[in-house]
Amino acid sequence: MRPAAVRRWCGRAGLACAPWLLALLLCPVTVRAEDQTLILQRLRQQLQALEAELASHKALAEAMARDFIPIPGRPYRMSKTTVTFAQWDACVAAGGCNGLRPDDAGWGREQRPVINVSWDDTQAFIHWLNAQTGKRYRLPTEDEWEHAARAGTGTAYYWGNEIGVNRANCDGCAAEWRNPQTLPVGSFAANPFGLFDMLGNVWQWTSDCWEGDCGRRVLRGGAWFEDPEHLRVTTRDWTATSGRGRIVGFRLVEDR
Repeated sequence: MRPAAVRRWCGRAGLACAPWLLALLLCPVTVRAEDQTLILQRLRQQLQALEAELASHKALAEAMARDFIPIPGRPYRMSKTTVTFAQWDACVAAGGCNGLRPDDAGWGREQRPVINVSWDDTQAFIHWLNAQTGKRYRLPTEDEWEHAARAGTGTAYYWGNEIGVNRANCDGCAAEWRNPQTLPVGSFAANPFGLFDMLGNVWQWTSDCWEGDCGRRVLRGGAWFEDPEHLRVTTRDWTATSGRGRIVGFRLVEDR
């Protein structure tokens, strides 16, 4: 059996093919019964470890999927928060997201919104989550995002026409936090639909092209770096699909 064929077999079987297993497959020899037993035990252990790891990744993905809520009047659900570093890192640990480990700018990971991910990067996360759960997640359209952000209100912000204090994370509107950086998701009150951080903290990718140019995609919601004007529900911006930055993250919707 040739080395390339063995490695393809390992890949189809979902194995990392340890050196001892490669040697066994590549070098057919007469093996004593007791050695056969040992080899089978080691192979069984490797398979069990792989199954446990896959089950763990699937459990993480399913837990993530439970963090979606129905949007009144619309046929989709939306994640309560933007995707966090903990969720992104789970994707990477499971072998997804193209192995990308985004820089957290020294602010911490875990429950902070993932940053430094491009629109293209989000598609890898979505592919992994869909594969793990068997459901259909995607980025929201602009219309879906704005409907969810307004949550039935008609004011500049979903809490009123004035930015107020400690309503969101932006430059000049979060009095209790003086350092200009992201904050853990859910640090402020949710909007009437139960969604957190629809305005501020990080800009959010949408699926829509910018004025017909699909090399650029629409951003909504404003960020920690922006002044209150940029947090208005109607504010729009764009970035190239390959662009990454400290002020951009994303949240997902699930088709029902």
